[in-house]
Amino acid sequence: MQYVLITGAFGGLGQAATKLLAQNNYTVFACDKVTDETTFKNLSVIPLQLDVTEDNSFSFAVQKVREYTHTLAAIINGAGVINMQSMIEGDEKIFKKVFDVNFWGAYKVNRAFFGFLKPNYSKIINITSEVARYSAHPFDGYYGISKTALDSYNDCLRRELQLLSIPVVKIQAGSFKTNLLKDTNQSFDRLLNESGLYGKKLLKMAKLLYDETNKANNPIKFARLILKIVLVKHPKICYRIANSFKLRLLNILPDTLQDKIYKIFIR
Repeated sequence: MQYVLITGAFGGLGQAATKLLAQNNYTVFACDKVTDETTFKNLSVIPLQLDVTEDNSFSFAVQKVREYTHTLAAIINGAGVINMQSMIEGDEKIFKKVFDVNFWGAYKVNRAFFGFLKPNYSKIINITSEVARYSAHPFDGYYGISKTALDSYNDCLRRELQLLSIPVVKIQAGSFKTNLLKDTNQSFDRLLNESGLYGKKLLKMAKLLYDETNKANNPIKFARLILKIVLVKHPKICYRIANSFKLRLLNILPDTLQDKIYKIFIR
């Protein structure tokens, strides 16, 4: 029997990946802050309550995994949150929370469960974001900075663990139809209503945001990629999925020209 562990397992992407892995002969430790026994009924899934921001949460989770196995085929870091804020007006506590989940959460999970990984068998998969590919765009700094940090961490970890024959893979994912997408829209609406500096300027950006989110992809597409990476013996170091064509075009340009485009479009 082969085991994998995934965080954010009860969210949209995590849930889709968990179900597909379980349907393909993997037993999945489905980790999340809040779990539900009925979500994965009749599947080979072990719900595991784990808050990646709480150090005390890890000892129980590690012990629970050890009751079933001493080896994981993969650690998949899928836990993530988003909150659109102004870098000047935004709440520092929210920034810290976003960073704690998106960056420190993956860092802590990999350290906590590293003892379950075996050379030439196990792998680590970190879900970063397409925003890590590009220069930062306005009002998405909390999420973008945390995911860029995770992306860089992934590269460093990969180069270290290749010496131990453990592949480390990153997925730079775009927009999918999940609660994260809903959180994006809701947090932007709050920003729109509460900003004292940008006000009407944000109305123009709103159209661009909603146009992009309306093109969001089905999570099953992401789940199939996760399964592919888990199954393949020699995965690529980076996979990109559902990345925005408009963002890719924009980032062909020099940063100074990108700045002017944002200024013209938003002001």
